[in-house]
Amino acid sequence: MRPRPEAMGDMEQVSLEEERPEHTVQLGENVTALDRQSQLSLLRGYKGVFAFGPEEMPSITTTVIEHRLNMDPRHRPAIQKKRHMGPERAGLIREYQYPEWISNVVLVTKPNRTWRMGMDFTDLNKACLKD
Repeated sequence: MRPRPEAMGDMEQVSLEEERPEHTVQLGENVTALDRQSQLSLLRGYKGVFAFGPEEMPSITTTVIEHRLNMDPRHRPAIQKKRHMGPERAGLIREYQYPEWISNVVLVTKPNRTWRMGMDFTDLNKACLKD
């Protein structure tokens, strides 16, 4: 399997329509003006194929766009023991009550000294059937 291509350089949010400025796409800032104009022209020409929310896809059934985990029915939902966070992290997230499969939020420091948030899905991964 080939690795997924990564964006190079900074990205710029560009609106596809003046009437709906919230519908944006990302374009790389390190391309020539001619390439940028060509890409933007192509994207605006095909703006009808983009969906910016589920309400813009009424003909697609939920069986196509809904994801379900391949869970082993013998596993019972697991609730992880709550981890307490230091005061410097506590203001970044808020507690939410889930009925089952509670997973802890894990905050780690990135190399640039900002926070990265992730989820501890150890128990959930154990309960999913392997492909």
